[in-house]
Amino acid sequence: MNDIRVDLRCFPCFIRQVVLSLEAAGDGKQGWHDLMRDVLEIIQRADYDLSPAHTTTTLHRRVREFIGYDPYTRKKRVSNEKAMRLLPMMRRIVREDLAPLYRAVVLSIAGNSIDFGIFSDVDITEELERAREERPVIDEYERFSDLLRKSPSVLYLLDNAGEIVFDRILIEELIARGKDVTAVVRGGPVLNDVTMEDAVYTGIDGLCMVIGNGSDGVGTPLGECSEEFLSAFRDAPLVISKGQANFETLYGSREGIVYLFRAKCDVVADLLGIGKGSMVLKVR
Repeated sequence: MNDIRVDLRCFPCFIRQVVLSLEAAGDGKQGWHDLMRDVLEIIQRADYDLSPAHTTTTLHRRVREFIGYDPYTRKKRVSNEKAMRLLPMMRRIVREDLAPLYRAVVLSIAGNSIDFGIFSDVDITEELERAREERPVIDEYERFSDLLRKSPSVLYLLDNAGEIVFDRILIEELIARGKDVTAVVRGGPVLNDVTMEDAVYTGIDGLCMVIGNGSDGVGTPLGECSEEFLSAFRDAPLVISKGQANFETLYGSREGIVYLFRAKCDVVADLLGIGKGSMVLKVR
């Protein structure tokens, strides 16, 4: 599979992400005409040989600069609060399953629907209910299990607020199996992606070591990340990568990465030969 590049169908999504950010900002969208001119210029100058996440990173930086604050602060807080209230139910679902680790993986993928770069709102309870029975369309769990057995430690790349609580369930299962887990958050705000504040609020920092990747980019743009993160990324025997943007930016970068996400756009779904919205558990 080739590295993931900008597709013709990415362009409406670029604009939509900016519009969703402005809507999240409320009053911050005043004077949006000038911003949209800048957005169109950024898209025009973008390197289409890079992943779509590289372009959206530049767009979101411009939006935050224009607004003057992070437009997703409130939505992130609400998502974390709602998901934390469901934590006991998540634990019960995993505990009562005949294959608790597998169910924890599926729950983690289900949480990837909490993405305000794609959706304006998400019913977290509904996503949890779906995860009781749903299975990944691409399901390389046996390969994941084999890698996990051989790996004393795991580098876990977190993705979105709210979703982080679904990830907490999987991290708890990994730790229960004796794995030394290091969780990774973004180095600064972007979309509803997790930062250190979210890790502290949801108690991830009490379970395992948490580090920032040094970047406020969408996904994990390795060229912008800190040496601390890059060293951990190079040395980790197993990396769990959450979310489509991490898949876009990391696929092909190294072996030993387990990608967990929903294919939320036609470009990625078609690339993988699956339907849009499908769960993915892919190992490379």
